[in-house]
Amino acid sequence: MSNKKETLVDVNGLVIKTNSVYKVTNKLDNTAPSGFVKEGTTKLPSSGIGNTVPCPFKITNKAKGTGIFDTGFYVGSPCYATMDTDKAEKQVAILKKAIVEPYEKKYGRGILDHNND
Repeated sequence: MSNKKETLVDVNGLVIKTNSVYKVTNKLDNTAPSGFVKEGTTKLPSSGIGNTVPCPFKITNKAKGTGIFDTGFYVGSPCYATMDTDKAEKQVAILKKAIVEPYEKKYGRGILDHNND
């Protein structure tokens, strides 16, 4: 396997490259302890992780504090709102093959589903 970094997709300026490590961080859970809710996370951030770009959370029900993470793993992700549907479908297919499928093979099917609470 080559260590060369090649662009897989570019979604509104967020470039996903091969042979790169990306860390998913901070998921809001309004039932978590108050300190976590204040920080908008349910997990303790890992020290030593740098150059992170958070995945935007789009609130769909303000009263419940629920919504979806704009991962770009689904054609309905808000990041594709202004993109041609065919282009969005192609990018989602690339991301599923390169990221979602290998990740879910290791950690469990559906773990990256944006409806997964």
